[in-house]
Amino acid sequence: MLFFNLNGVVGEKNNDQSFYKNLMGEYFSLLTEYTYQFEKQLINLEHSIQKCVFGKMEAYWEASKVLYSLQEIGLSSESKLSVQDFESIVIKNLPENTLKYLYVNEIGYLISNVQNVVNSIIQILGSFFEEFNDQLLVIPAVDGCRVVSSPRITALISKLNSVIISLGSLLDYAAKLVYEIENLRVSFSSYQKLECYKKDIKHGKRNLLRLNELRGSLFESDSPSLTFLKEIRNRIIHDGFLDVNPQLYEFRENGDVKERFILLPDLNQSGKFEKCGSRSNFYSRDTKLNIEIINLTKETFERFGKTVDELLKLIK
Repeated sequence: MLFFNLNGVVGEKNNDQSFYKNLMGEYFSLLTEYTYQFEKQLINLEHSIQKCVFGKMEAYWEASKVLYSLQEIGLSSESKLSVQDFESIVIKNLPENTLKYLYVNEIGYLISNVQNVVNSIIQILGSFFEEFNDQLLVIPAVDGCRVVSSPRITALISKLNSVIISLGSLLDYAAKLVYEIENLRVSFSSYQKLECYKKDIKHGKRNLLRLNELRGSLFESDSPSLTFLKEIRNRIIHDGFLDVNPQLYEFRENGDVKERFILLPDLNQSGKFEKCGSRSNFYSRDTKLNIEIINLTKETFERFGKTVDELLKLIK
């Protein structure tokens, strides 16, 4: 089995966080364990919400049998109904159970989005490291250490950018989910949007959450890692790339790749980029983004797991 290693050298596993691919083309690493953990947590969370809103699970399942056709409207491409079609349904004086079903269905959509974001992060990382380990990524092969840029490397680094943006999306989804559960609806006289959308909740509004500043969660304001994540996400969204030229460094010996890395600009102790005037790309510490992206993903996942644990306690 081939392992795609964090240092860009394909072959035998040289790190617990190395990636590999199965016959179906799915990528796996130590990070994959978090997806199994989150799946259990989020299923339990969704069932707890359904039970809380309907009083008992049997009542939810009975409503689901009758109202299942409403599940995809406005949320999935599986439904071909228009917004006008949906408005004509919800404008009516609907039974309470129908309004409850629509409500828990929309929270379930939020939870499903979270699962999709987590899964996509791991698959994109796996795809990145497979190509990062490709001996033919940099041609011609030249011994020694050199910096290289090319259209292929630009596209490759874009995958890391996508992972960082998705990790930022996880922060926003978590904030929405927490706010909705902390303000779970008790009155169902009409169809309304979720409370988190009424308040336009994002991670930047975490001060509105009762879980704000919970140690080990996604809402600690003094966490250098979370500050770094938001900093790097904003840099990518507004500037496109971290460096003026998307590039990587490669060291070869006798034609074989010994190491590849992508440099990350210097950070201060709070997790922000070191800046002086208009300059914020200082590289005095040789910090490697291909290593730090795994550390950042791991910590974000751990904090997300802690956050969901607290939500389960809250709703029970």
